[in-house]
Amino acid sequence: MSIAAEKTENWLAGYADQQLMGESLPWLLEQRRQALTHFEKIGLPGVRDEKWRYTNLRALKSNLYQLASKGSKSNIQLPQATGPRLVFIDGYLDVEQSNMLTVSGVQFVSLESALATASDDPAWENNFGACLPNETHGFTALNTAYCQDGYVVKLDNNAVVEGVLEVYFVASQADTLSHTRNLII
Repeated sequence: MSIAAEKTENWLAGYADQQLMGESLPWLLEQRRQALTHFEKIGLPGVRDEKWRYTNLRALKSNLYQLASKGSKSNIQLPQATGPRLVFIDGYLDVEQSNMLTVSGVQFVSLESALATASDDPAWENNFGACLPNETHGFTALNTAYCQDGYVVKLDNNAVVEGVLEVYFVASQADTLSHTRNLII
């Protein structure tokens, strides 16, 4: 086992049998595979990494984590929504607490539902990882490999959004990780 693999062992243990969104999209499977290979090679950043030298992740690295499960509920009390709102509980869209109002010229949906209808549209592949740096650190690679859901804001040409598009991310479980990916296209 390599040194990097030893450092990442705890982070990968809970992921082995997870079903993730977009498993029917070959380009997404390839991006996930590349990200996982990269993560296994570099692990998480540490104090020897220049940009992370003042951040001690020792406690975070020593814990065993599981991937959050879909269907978690939270007793969070949110203010009344007057416009479009997406609420994610442990990384997954909670339809009951979300307010899926339609806004002209704007697609404001969960990433999971957007990818379910994406088929072979190259715009999704081109945008999914487009804003990520070429040399990513371990957190970015882990997020790419295991992203569960997130939101998409896709604007038509000349679309005008008045008001606010609200997004809430709520964590309700201890020792779990949720990986969201958000796209604005």
